[in-house]
Amino acid sequence: MNSILLKLIGVPSDETSSITGISIQLAPIVSPIILILAAILLIACSWFFYKSTPEDVKPSRRRTMLLMRIVFFILLLGLLLRPIINLDLERDHKKTLAVLIDNSSSMGIADPRTNIEDRAREAIANGILDPDAGIKSAPDPTPKSPSTRAQIAEQALKNEKLNLLKSLEKKSEIVTYNFGGGIKDNEIFSNPEAPETSIGNSLYEVLRRHSADDLGGIILVSDGAHNEGKAIVPVAESLRDRGIPVFTYGVGTNSPRDVAIETIELPSVALAQDAVPVTVKINQQGMAGEKGKLIITMSGVKAIEKEFVFTEEGTQEITLPVIPSKPNEYQISATIETSADEIIDNNNSFSRGLRVLDSSLKVLMIESSPRWEFKYVQAMLLRERRIELDCFLAGVDPIVARSDESPYIDSFPESREKLFSYDLIMFGDINPDQLPQNTIDNISSFVSDGGGSLVIMAGKRFTPSSYRNTALEKLIPVELAPTRLGGNTNNAQRPISLEITETGLKEGFLNLEEDPELAKQRWSKLPPIFWSVKTLSAKPAAKTYLTHPEGDHPIVAMQRYGAGEVLWIGTENTWRWRKNTGDLYHTRFWGQIVQRMAGRRLATGSRRSEIRSDRAVARTGDNFTVFARLLDENFIPREDETIEAILKESKSTSAGPKKVTLRAVPGSPGYYRSEFTAGDPGRYQLSIGDDELSGIDLNVRDANREFSETAINERSLKELSDITNGYYFREEDLFQLPKIASIEPSKIKLRREANLWSSPLYLILLLIPITVEWFMRKFAELK
Repeated sequence: MNSILLKLIGVPSDETSSITGISIQLAPIVSPIILILAAILLIACSWFFYKSTPEDVKPSRRRTMLLMRIVFFILLLGLLLRPIINLDLERDHKKTLAVLIDNSSSMGIADPRTNIEDRAREAIANGILDPDAGIKSAPDPTPKSPSTRAQIAEQALKNEKLNLLKSLEKKSEIVTYNFGGGIKDNEIFSNPEAPETSIGNSLYEVLRRHSADDLGGIILVSDGAHNEGKAIVPVAESLRDRGIPVFTYGVGTNSPRDVAIETIELPSVALAQDAVPVTVKINQQGMAGEKGKLIITMSGVKAIEKEFVFTEEGTQEITLPVIPSKPNEYQISATIETSADEIIDNNNSFSRGLRVLDSSLKVLMIESSPRWEFKYVQAMLLRERRIELDCFLAGVDPIVARSDESPYIDSFPESREKLFSYDLIMFGDINPDQLPQNTIDNISSFVSDGGGSLVIMAGKRFTPSSYRNTALEKLIPVELAPTRLGGNTNNAQRPISLEITETGLKEGFLNLEEDPELAKQRWSKLPPIFWSVKTLSAKPAAKTYLTHPEGDHPIVAMQRYGAGEVLWIGTENTWRWRKNTGDLYHTRFWGQIVQRMAGRRLATGSRRSEIRSDRAVARTGDNFTVFARLLDENFIPREDETIEAILKESKSTSAGPKKVTLRAVPGSPGYYRSEFTAGDPGRYQLSIGDDELSGIDLNVRDANREFSETAINERSLKELSDITNGYYFREEDLFQLPKIASIEPSKIKLRREANLWSSPLYLILLLIPITVEWFMRKFAELK
């Protein structure tokens, strides 16, 4: 009725409009006085006209015809008043309900539905079971291939028994989008191929496209595998604040059986015939307690394998050694074999590059006298075929030092070039008066500028007591106690069993057993020491590896100092660990220290340059940040504004090498930095100029992050719905979705203005009285 009236007045409106208020205003084209006089005149004329009507016309009929004539004249004069009608309208407005359907790669996973609940959910989506049948019973499994998550979602939304979209359309305007990294318009179903899922970005994009008044709610169909873009919670809170609920429909299974290698960790450079630890990080779902086999190959040739048992969900680490036999560029690949049917099997392998060199490590030992610690460590290093050992022993006979195959040198290397040629300096208990002037400053520069490694081996006589307030004390990674640190009678008589820290166990180079738990036990069983330097604590940037059992005072600690590293050994009693076991643990302890400290310069291949990256592995589209430290031929930091590096793929491609410009870091001579985007998947080498030895290996993986976690992420989907005051659905709940997600239309208030005098309604009002009068006159046989 309202709609008809509005059309007669000349106001366009839909059927849901209702009139809540009316007002009329006049815009006369003549003076109101003239109109009043004209009305009086016309009324008088009409009265005189009907007064002369024959007497056989009934008075009531005469009065009615007179009234019709007067009404007509008044309406006719009303045209000169030009009446305008103002209407207050209220109209129902359907709000938008955005339906977002995940089309990322993980939605292409075909979940093996082995339990009753999962089979029942698929049957509900397919229409085999009634929507409210529940999940306590399910059809028997069929031999056909399982449906993908995208197919099940499509079947559920098109299921006529559920009738989801058509039911929702009764009260809402449905707008559909696909989403992966972003949203796509007007696509309900497409191939699930997006390499990432950004729920946060997609929700934000919908919010940006629709006003808060127009957007009534969002239905999100997804497995919840959010792995890119904006965090979900802040976007959800923004939606909640605007009163926009998100209703989530989770697709997938809770406990898919899957194993994935997250990454493998190993040095980028190693020496031929040396053991290289390869740490494999494994994620698994639904396979705890089952057996698997880890196989590590070197350029396709099996190097080692190990059977293991999967632990509870989470990251599991397994470290195995491989021994490259000769120098080469190797592709180290880790593969996991299982006896189970996995949800996907293309995430069971991971590869990294390894450069193997046939070179040696140069080590310089400095001591005042041949104490026990020096003798045993020196003997161990002399047995190592990869070690070129020079020993500066103060007061050694020059004849001994100059004899063939003698490890001794008759003078301390004073030139920077000679000192910087060493990979590791082992600074023992030496009298500072027995060293050339500026030796400590040169050693400090060797570490900070040259990127060399320094091991400080404490002693009872000089180190560190004689080096207070010198550059050496700054290098020590611990805070020394404020007393003279010579022999202490009580300390010398009481046994001390060192304790390894969690950091020490994690970094591994002090582990005396392969298994971390056994390594921790081994430290508690070693023969005790009887002397250590008194310390207060580690310096802020230092790592503590071994501590005194009383007070956790650091005995072994390390810190980065400039471009190099310094390791502190706060005792000279490690030789006591040879009791009952001989060289076994003493040799392993010092061997691993030397390999760790001296071997770090292998990664650069050059003693005048070091180049490193913030990550060894990146995905296509991610950024690598590269840092370089460069010295000139005199081992002085370079001062060039820019340095050109070469990035090339290990496998020959038509693309060819690319130039990467490194720019000087302000205030840090010799340091350079660059950032660039990872390209196509593959193994790349970044080197300075034409010197390939001064480079690093960079690995680029496919950008697809969809298969690292294959289970439905119910926690994330529930959290999103809870924050926004929405609801989380599985297939057994979908029949309630039209009711729960029903968005009531909003009321829109409108004000419309129309010229009543020119409207169809006014014309009708004019015609009614004159028509009635005409018919009455005809019936009265009047002209």
